[in-house]
Amino acid sequence: MRFSAILAVALLAVLAITASSQPATKEITIIANSIDLPYNAGNINALKAANIQVTTITSADFQQHRNDPLILILGGHHAPEGVGEIVAGLIEESEKKELETNLLAQAIRTYNNTWAPNQNVIVFAGHEKEQTGKAFAAAEPTLVQIINGNSSTPTYQAGPVDYGQLRNC
Repeated sequence: MRFSAILAVALLAVLAITASSQPATKEITIIANSIDLPYNAGNINALKAANIQVTTITSADFQQHRNDPLILILGGHHAPEGVGEIVAGLIEESEKKELETNLLAQAIRTYNNTWAPNQNVIVFAGHEKEQTGKAFAAAEPTLVQIINGNSSTPTYQAGPVDYGQLRNC
């Protein structure tokens, strides 16, 4: 229940962002392992169906994409195949403990200018793949609205954007 309230507040924050003056992008790089990637295929396909260019990579390709403007990471700090090592440096110790001990734990964390200027990184993590998938599924419609724009949500622009509202999805 508390998690749902936090996600709702985060969603409201995303809807309140203002677009920057830089050109819009409709590209997302998704980093995932061989467990989370197929589990989240439906949500990834929904992004593609919304005319968003999606590049899916493994941690092995991360260095080539670390400067991409919008990166989504599927998996927490214990995710296999190198994803966990990437996430471990981002999320706080209290969040790690919650993900480890709470079987229903889900987290959506947003970061600006992580590896490059004007970059946004969003981590979707859960205790297991099911919770990671639920976090991503809850945020996917909002991501589409932000990136493609609509009457109530600004179009995503390259540059730091407050995706904090996604925590409330």
